[in-house]
Amino acid sequence: MNSFRIPMRLFRGYLPSRPQKAFFSWKHIRSSSWTKFALISGVAATGLVALATPVFASDMQAHPAKLPWFHNGVLSVYDHASVRRGYQVYKEVCAACHSMQYLAYRQLVNCVLTEEEAKADAAEAGFFSHALYFRFSYAQITMVTDVFRLMDAITVMPAAFHLVRDGPDDDGNMFDRPGRLTDRLPSPYPNKEAARAANNGAAPPDLTYIVKARHGNEDYVFHLLTGYFDPPTGRTVADGQYYNPYFPGGAISMARALYDDMIQYHDGTPATTSQMAKDVVSFLCWSSDRNHDQRKRVMFKVVIVLVLGTIIVGFSKRKRWSNLKSRKLMYKNRPIPKDV
Repeated sequence: MNSFRIPMRLFRGYLPSRPQKAFFSWKHIRSSSWTKFALISGVAATGLVALATPVFASDMQAHPAKLPWFHNGVLSVYDHASVRRGYQVYKEVCAACHSMQYLAYRQLVNCVLTEEEAKADAAEAGFFSHALYFRFSYAQITMVTDVFRLMDAITVMPAAFHLVRDGPDDDGNMFDRPGRLTDRLPSPYPNKEAARAANNGAAPPDLTYIVKARHGNEDYVFHLLTGYFDPPTGRTVADGQYYNPYFPGGAISMARALYDDMIQYHDGTPATTSQMAKDVVSFLCWSSDRNHDQRKRVMFKVVIVLVLGTIIVGFSKRKRWSNLKSRKLMYKNRPIPKDV
């Protein structure tokens, strides 16, 4: 009678294998060069962070407080009445020194101005690349000192402010044309060198994306506009600079620009300093993120679609897969086949 033998190949993978020595051990890891490199890098990074904190604190910069802006809610949009007033503040006050060269008049339509108002502003905007230009401020008018040249400049001002330099034409010549919606907001200076020369060596920055380009965003810009004080005892600022604790170093070359009742709002809102600062910051927030309202509307629609889709998928899953999930399987032992 032949002896019965079970082939070992049937149990391959089920039998315990020989214990193998681990390739990685704590002793190996502890003596690894990569471990030493990681430890040294961590100690160096910790030291740099520890040393960087007192350096930042030495700037003596006041941190702006968080303000309850209307557009910071999850589903909140810009206060377009405030944005419209802020454009008026920029046009009558800030545009004397600061440019917004990345913003076109067509982008103001139906968001800040009506189409007719935007066309009128574009037609009135001069290109400021002429020989004479103006720099208006609340306290002074900086211009040539000769009274007769000033009167001549005022005489030619309307023509300069209604024409925009364009070209070249078919003959390769530049020409002047009336402003249109596709034009960008003009700069008060022809170049950065002229801007520095007119502002004690500090060129005013472009304001198109200034809110997103500063730490603290709209809170920082608001506190900077309203944070002008007399220097504290023992603190001196250089000539042509002003004390502002929210600016790094505390000394800023920009003079205070906003004063109570310096402009008259078209809608009758009281033109206090804080109100004008709030409105112009709202306008600068809009210029920095013009897709803000549309993005939140799309997000609201996406959330609704996702919620409805989740409910539909849940019911479909329960209907289609409930029979498979509730199915019970029974396994019977198969007899071991005999060797033939």
